[in-house]
Amino acid sequence: MEIKNYISSIENRLNAYFDINRNYFYDEKHMNIMATHNCKNSRYFMSKRVNIYSFENNEVIFLKDYEHINLDILNSFIKTLESSVDDFVTPSDEHMSTDITGVLVVGKGEIDEDLIKRVKKYKFYKSFMFGFKGWVNIKLILVNVNDKKIITNKKGKGARSVYDVF
Repeated sequence: MEIKNYISSIENRLNAYFDINRNYFYDEKHMNIMATHNCKNSRYFMSKRVNIYSFENNEVIFLKDYEHINLDILNSFIKTLESSVDDFVTPSDEHMSTDITGVLVVGKGEIDEDLIKRVKKYKFYKSFMFGFKGWVNIKLILVNVNDKKIITNKKGKGARSVYDVF
């Protein structure tokens, strides 16, 4: 499968639930897809004016393709994801969680064993005001289109099936 076909099939999967921006530039880096999903849940008493509680869950997806990848490219992408926390997460009383998902799609070549270890061991969690104003997790997913392999960190395992279109 080619990278373009893979990205378009992922875009079709996300289209129903996410607001998708193609060819998005963030932090002076080109992303093939940047998708956002915002879900707000509320409980009311008698009418919508009497709000008992409400909370929101958000997800931001950055998808970037590379022909070849090395450790420097991966670390640069991780820094971009970590810096996006300040721009895409707004802690508030209603904010519960935000997941930032970084998807690297590799077209050619083998993925080095050091890269696989780095992806599997990567962990990012940040809470705001001891969790009362929510938290953020980063999911990291590395897809090799050539070998049809998907490598994720621990938080990304739940999203693995979304990116498995082989």
